[in-house]
Amino acid sequence: MQQRFLPKRSRYYHDQIDMDALLASDSYENLPDTYVIFICDFDPFGDGLYRYSTGMVCEETGKSVSDGVKTIYLNAHGRNREDIPEELLQFLDYVKNTGRTEGISTTDSFVRHLQDCIDKIKQNRGMEERYMLLEEMMRNEKREGNTEGKQEFLLTALESKFSVPSELKEKIMSETDIEKLNLWFQLSLKVSSLEDFEQNM
Repeated sequence: MQQRFLPKRSRYYHDQIDMDALLASDSYENLPDTYVIFICDFDPFGDGLYRYSTGMVCEETGKSVSDGVKTIYLNAHGRNREDIPEELLQFLDYVKNTGRTEGISTTDSFVRHLQDCIDKIKQNRGMEERYMLLEEMMRNEKREGNTEGKQEFLLTALESKFSVPSELKEKIMSETDIEKLNLWFQLSLKVSSLEDFEQNM
């Protein structure tokens, strides 16, 4: 994931959450507070902090605006350990070391539960395929803007579960809207049938 796009990606995620949360006849007053949290294996702002919290601020007064929108960027390579709760440090150390060490040494119950869940997913062949696809897509987020790559990821995800007809393949390969392809990919991981996927595209 290219770090210079993170704030705009956050804006997009908040918009999507709001659209899902607010029905057509609802009042804006009913919008819940929303939080978008990025867990990064790099420092998104380069200041060495484990956690960056952002929200709306009035430029003239410097005061926070209570719009209920908050974005938190967690950095696994921070340096200010004394300013961060121990539980969060153990989680971020786990994120930093995942795939680089043979096992985990933490005593934190949440981190151990997380590892147990990942182990179970990897033991389930069908779930492992989805996990690996998602893992591969995340590694290749550096190719942000590469439409062809996203089309191929989507087709691979669908073909791992269903027999994809040529008409649908053509529709996917002709789509150039990157955000729509991202949404379709997320949809492909959730649906239980190809009919569900096509109906919700």
